[in-house]
Amino acid sequence: MKKLLLVLMIVIVFITACTVQATLPASTPVAFTETTAATETLIPTSTFTMTPPPTATPIPHPMSIVAMRAGEYPGSEITIVKELDKGANYRRYYSYYLSEGLKIYALLTVPEGEMPEGGWPAIVFNHGYIPPDVYKTTERYIAYVDEIARSGYVVFRIDYRGHDASEGEATGAYGHPGYQIDVLNAVSSIQQLPEVNPDKIGMWGHSMGGYLTLRTMVISKDVKVGVIWAGVVASYTDLLYNWRRTGFVHAIAEFARCGLAHRMDRSIRLARR
Repeated sequence: MKKLLLVLMIVIVFITACTVQATLPASTPVAFTETTAATETLIPTSTFTMTPPPTATPIPHPMSIVAMRAGEYPGSEITIVKELDKGANYRRYYSYYLSEGLKIYALLTVPEGEMPEGGWPAIVFNHGYIPPDVYKTTERYIAYVDEIARSGYVVFRIDYRGHDASEGEATGAYGHPGYQIDVLNAVSSIQQLPEVNPDKIGMWGHSMGGYLTLRTMVISKDVKVGVIWAGVVASYTDLLYNWRRTGFVHAIAEFARCGLAHRMDRSIRLARR
């Protein structure tokens, strides 16, 4: 009787437990909607972009052919200071023109007689090295100028800056572009002379003037023909090791130190092709 009662109580407890478990509310599932997705915060992904360093634009040396070609050399009207003694068949004048605002003096000859159609042909005459403190406009290369002037050419035998009465500093031709600029401005100035045919400009140069003549002919298209007498026109390397004039070597050595001599020689060779 006691065993039966114990079994009955166990059955009643088991049934009650199952009933309570069956009445527990089921867990409500979470519904994922578009609103929920929209409210989520997105974490940005960082992207590394490498910016290349800026490339420096090469600046040509001021004496290089490239730099000289890019310059402007307007010259000016030629101003007559006074008339000198006449030549055999030409008139002679002491004159000046402007180069970078500097008065550059020159000996000017103009043929007499009937002027050809379009004007006289002209020669810009570049003298060789003469110490600037002893140079005189009216005393140098007179015989050479006379020979050209007799043949029916306007001759413009220019000083360079710092020579005789010309303004500016005598910087030399091989380490500074000043003399070259004076020559290029002389070409523009003689083209403005009413008696000159601007399309018939030639150049004559001796020694250092030969160097300036060669460079002018590869810089400017206005010089149609050139004559070089004993011109110092070797490569910069050759000038450095074989030309021993005091001061000149210092200028060339500076080019060699900066590694410019080879590049300048190459620029001249390329320009002449």
